Amino acid sequence: MSLRYYRSIALPATGYLVLYVVLGLVTLEPGWFGFDFELRRVVWLGSGLALAAVLRLGLRSWPWIFVAEALVSLLSGSNLFFALGAATGNALEAVVAGVLLRRVGVDEELRSGVDIAALVVLAAGLAGGLGASISSMALVLFESTAWSQYGSMQVMWWLTHANGMILLAPLVLALREERHWTTPRVIEAVVAMGSVAVLGFLVFWAYDPETPVRRLLYAPFPLLIWAGIRFGIPGAATANLMLSVVAMGATALDAGPFATPALSTNERLFQLWLFVAVNSITALVVAGVVEDRKRGAQALERTQERLRSVLEATADAIVAADTTGRVSFANQRFAGLWDPSGTEEPPDRLSHADPRVMALLEVAEEPLPGLLASEREILDDIELEDGRTFERFGAPLRREGWVSGRIWALRDLTERRRLEEQVQQTRRLESLGLLAGGIAHDFNNLLVAIMGNADLAESALDPRHPAHDHVEEVLRASQRAADLCQQMLAYAGKGRSTVEPVDLNEVVQEMTDLMKVSLPPTAELALRLTSDLPAVNGDVVQLRQVVLNLLTNAADAVGSRRGWIEIATFRSEADPVRDQDAVVDARTGNGPWVGVRVADTGRGMDEDTRQRIFEPFFSTKARGRGLGLAAVLGIVRGHGGALTLRTTEGRGSELQVVMPALPSYLRAAGTDAGVDLDDRSEVKGRVLVVDDEDTVREVAQTMLEVIGLEVLLARDGLEAVELLEQDPATIDLVLMDLTMPRMGGAEASEVMREVRPDLPIILSTGYLDAAGEVADRADLPVLKKPYRRDQLYRRVRELLRRG
Repeated sequence: MSLRYYRSIALPATGYLVLYVVLGLVTLEPGWFGFDFELRRVVWLGSGLALAAVLRLGLRSWPWIFVAEALVSLLSGSNLFFALGAATGNALEAVVAGVLLRRVGVDEELRSGVDIAALVVLAAGLAGGLGASISSMALVLFESTAWSQYGSMQVMWWLTHANGMILLAPLVLALREERHWTTPRVIEAVVAMGSVAVLGFLVFWAYDPETPVRRLLYAPFPLLIWAGIRFGIPGAATANLMLSVVAMGATALDAGPFATPALSTNERLFQLWLFVAVNSITALVVAGVVEDRKRGAQALERTQERLRSVLEATADAIVAADTTGRVSFANQRFAGLWDPSGTEEPPDRLSHADPRVMALLEVAEEPLPGLLASEREILDDIELEDGRTFERFGAPLRREGWVSGRIWALRDLTERRRLEEQVQQTRRLESLGLLAGGIAHDFNNLLVAIMGNADLAESALDPRHPAHDHVEEVLRASQRAADLCQQMLAYAGKGRSTVEPVDLNEVVQEMTDLMKVSLPPTAELALRLTSDLPAVNGDVVQLRQVVLNLLTNAADAVGSRRGWIEIATFRSEADPVRDQDAVVDARTGNGPWVGVRVADTGRGMDEDTRQRIFEPFFSTKARGRGLGLAAVLGIVRGHGGALTLRTTEGRGSELQVVMPALPSYLRAAGTDAGVDLDDRSEVKGRVLVVDDEDTVREVAQTMLEVIGLEVLLARDGLEAVELLEQDPATIDLVLMDLTMPRMGGAEASEVMREVRPDLPIILSTGYLDAAGEVADRADLPVLKKPYRRDQLYRRVRELLRRG
């Protein structure tokens, strides 16, 4: 701490002390240095040095100022008490001046006209007057000066100290200021200072009392202004000091305008003091004002540069012009919008005749000339010929209350609108999917009752009975309704059933062979299969439906015209899905990917058809339900894949299904032999049927009782758990719906397994995707609704015989 204090305060303060003593002795004892002039009655340079020390080193420098002043007084022959009194006044003067200047923002440098004004008023005026009062009082008390002279002594002390602060403090403080000096600037500074010295010499040393050249007294003044304007406060302070030294030296040697015999000594000194003060204050104020303007211009330039950087960095294309059309600003994005090729810069002047101005900036009801002077604010959307959409904002530029021009900002909304449309399409399809799934769920429960009762009626009727054929027709119609339900569930993304590795090449080959016989004779079918294609995880039945529906859609698009249909499988390590083509993308991994691509040279689609083609029951054909592509979308989404569409009206379409590839060690499985569905032998046991639909419970009860099983019924999972807890050992099998009030099948199966871990449970639902998660977790078989009695018998016999 002491070393730091020594370096930062003690060492420089000692330098100020030595310089203060030297200047003080030169001022008080000029005879010691070979000339006889009462300089102390013109300027006290020590006051400027003391103020510079306080501003530069802080208030802790006051002891050095006190000691320096005391030494000067003692060395010049004053008594100790006066020396202490003068030292107190001068030290207090410097401290008060420093505190006042710091309070108004003046720190270690004088930077502006406000700083110079503060120096003159606060430091030289207020603090100088305070120090003069104390020091003059010491002079009266301890140096035998008459009280009648106190006022004149105080004024003289104050004026000389004020001159010293104004003359020397700016120069000392400016020595630390860093400025960029070039060779021409150094030459100019030397010429300026030399001119001041030469002209000062001519005015003061070449003065002839017999000629009326007193009017040339302020001839150096323009040179002081030049120094202040070109070199700021340091230049003005240096020129002032040089001119003041010349003037004081000449006057001390009885030369110059102030040494005329007509003037008394006091008049000479006062006029010299006035000359020094007027020159110093005026030149410093002018220099400060110039510095203010320079800093203001630099600040404005920095602000404009920051503003320009911000406007260049923004995503908007921005252009501004005055009321005559002259372009005052255009950023790079506007340049790219004006000329996408980049070969042409934005124009210097906007013209109504330019079609690009009409397309980008004008509005229909107000051409450019009127728009430039208009006070209207405009916010609208424009669409360019290349299909891009921009949000356009135009507002008037104002200066002092009147319109001086106009500014436009154009924001590219093309990608945002595409994403918004994609989100809206996804939400619309999800909403339709929820609706379709809800309808299919309720419809499945009705079909269980219809198909189950019809199935029981058929088994009870003799094949020759007149009603037998009608019952079979009911069963066929019910099966078609069940297929429709499965398509609706597929569209809702809930139609996936058995999940296993599937070879897409086999699926495409099988469906292509099936479709060849139904294609129009004018359509040529091309099949391209990728060898060693990895398997995908999915339901082979649903994936067959995807391929079949894609081929059917392509065949309908070609129609009776001559054209071709291409179906291909592919594998890709990179992502093959482009955002602008994606209809749905439910993928979560990073690849690799496999897929099926179906392209045709049919009619293609317009934008309206493209937006609606995947809606259920929408069709461009005169006949048909239009559910095929809707089911494709739901199946792809349910399998965690992506579906893309590329189409051009009049040129054809391309639909692509992309799914995650399985590792090479997971291959498609073979076909199982299955279970004999003709086995009708009776089995024994008690089955608990759980469903919230009365008709479903009644049909299942009847079917199970036909093969000799005892049946218990429950309306929901909570009631089923209560029946099981009453006597767990008496229940051999549970047939339970997945979705029920109070307690669903998933929760109920977990509770039942806690009561009896070995209890066989069958989940029955139309939501096979949701049921699959529960079934996989709890190792439970799933029976899809609506079911025939053969399907029910197979599942029941499997579990009862296994148990």
